[in-house]
Amino acid sequence: MDLGWYIGLHHPEHPRYVIDPVQRGNQAMPASFRGLPTGGLCLAFLVEEAAQRDEPWGQRRFNVLGPEGVLIEVVQPIAPDPEWPGRQTAGTPA
Repeated sequence: MDLGWYIGLHHPEHPRYVIDPVQRGNQAMPASFRGLPTGGLCLAFLVEEAAQRDEPWGQRRFNVLGPEGVLIEVVQPIAPDPEWPGRQTAGTPA
């Protein structure tokens, strides 16, 4: 998936190995994390139940700021809002 501000890269032989570059300072990242000197490094862990915040792009997640300013994200995939892709503009999640 390529939304301009986000690219989802999945290994074809190992679908659980994923690299998702996100534009630095993007609104999809927690506000407290944007602009940190780590340059936007986020470690995400997919889990069965991450009851915190539901995102329209199909994630239930919560974030923890780790040592050295690395964002640790715990993610549960959920069904995305079917209208969300149509609301996208380059550089900004709606």
